[in-house]
Amino acid sequence: MNTTQKIPASDHRSNSFDLFRLLAASMVVVGHSYVLLGKAPPLLFGIPVHVMGVFSFFSLSGYLITQSTMRDSNPVRFFARRLARIMPALWVCIFLSIVFGAFLSRLSMAEYFDHPSTIAYLQNLILRIQFFLPGTFEESKVTSAFNGSLWSISAEFLMYCVALSVALALRFRVIVLVSIFAIATIVRLTTEDFVFYNISFYQLYSAGIYFVFGMCVALMPSSTVDRKYELSALLLFACLMLSSAGTFQQFGLPALYSFAVISICRTGSTSSKAISSKIGDVSYGIYLYSFPVQQALIFNAGIKSALVLILITFAIVLPLAYASWRAVEKPCLDFVKTTLKKKRGAIA
Repeated sequence: MNTTQKIPASDHRSNSFDLFRLLAASMVVVGHSYVLLGKAPPLLFGIPVHVMGVFSFFSLSGYLITQSTMRDSNPVRFFARRLARIMPALWVCIFLSIVFGAFLSRLSMAEYFDHPSTIAYLQNLILRIQFFLPGTFEESKVTSAFNGSLWSISAEFLMYCVALSVALALRFRVIVLVSIFAIATIVRLTTEDFVFYNISFYQLYSAGIYFVFGMCVALMPSSTVDRKYELSALLLFACLMLSSAGTFQQFGLPALYSFAVISICRTGSTSSKAISSKIGDVSYGIYLYSFPVQQALIFNAGIKSALVLILITFAIVLPLAYASWRAVEKPCLDFVKTTLKKKRGAIA
């Protein structure tokens, strides 16, 4: 049975998805700069800006991953692409973090590398999230996590599995989406301490609902989503006006925000094309490296100003993110793409 769907591929060089992912990563950097200093972060739609940055990633991923699975729902090829996108860069980041942490730890090198927490940190390689490295940032009044951003990567991979399940049950797609949302809502409202793979259900649900609504937008006719500038602006304004309502933040905001942002991202711009062609998608690298860099700047450089922390973090992290994209992420994606193409050609 041929599971490949004839759906046009989304060319990131002709739309604004890369640009908005860069914006989302920047939102995370800005919010964390305040939070890690013990200050109140800026709010967007009544939600901390770094949290909205994470939610933005999930909305875009829900849309793009669903489009990808609709074009080709073969599980092997799906997971090959998804693993190539997130795992190599994550593995490099984990190993660099362990090495970097050895120089930041109050423990001796021997004590550090022999410590159970150092060994446990390697579980991040299989998405079983561990936040702490021994002897690092222990005096923090906020969190001693070495990289507090890692939780969302495990959560997003789980949502990838949801997207594949929906694609495999294509003829029941509306029922499947409604069922997923209903079950998640029931569990969220009746469960306080549920934990999956070291990630609380509250975290899974809060971000996952944006992913699900991104999926919903992907299943809409293109004519419904394309070039709806006025509607997108109206929806964002509605999000702003209703943001103080707790119920709206949980249910209404994910739907309106996801539609508005994706509709805007489907259009291209000169700046987005320049970023895609010259810089590439550096958002993942920024997300991976910014948290530990910020922690080190606070505790080892003594930075107290959020603005200074933001500027120095970008100065350090942007080159790291660019190197990650050029040396790790893009080569791995190209390799998997070429390999899958050859195998499909051989089968044909």
